[in-house]
Amino acid sequence: MNNLNGIFNTPDHTEEFDYNDVQNTNVVVTALTYIFFFIPYIFAPNSQYAKFHANQALIYLICEIVLRVASSIICTVTGFIPLVGSIVGFIVPLLVWIVSIGLFIFGIVNACNKQAKELPIVGGFTILK
Repeated sequence: MNNLNGIFNTPDHTEEFDYNDVQNTNVVVTALTYIFFFIPYIFAPNSQYAKFHANQALIYLICEIVLRVASSIICTVTGFIPLVGSIVGFIVPLLVWIVSIGLFIFGIVNACNKQAKELPIVGGFTILK
């Protein structure tokens, strides 16, 4: 369990943002960002805090696409092997689903708690500024 604490103990950038920006940014805007990453650019275009969550949401989306494509390839390749293909075809998509839901919940919980924490493992990348 100590290894999981390290994964979920991600860098917190909340102190890097203006306190008023964090407090005045609507929680709904930052939470919905994980469903539609472009929301802050429409409803909070001047909020660097909201843009942080938009970046995290875009990283989440890219990660999810990569994981699902990789899962499809793995399942297709192993699908021709009797029994192994069935087991892999069940386990790999299940693991991808668990990781996707976990990252999604982690991002929304941090947005609702007005924290600017990076997503585990993939959150260190910056795509949107």
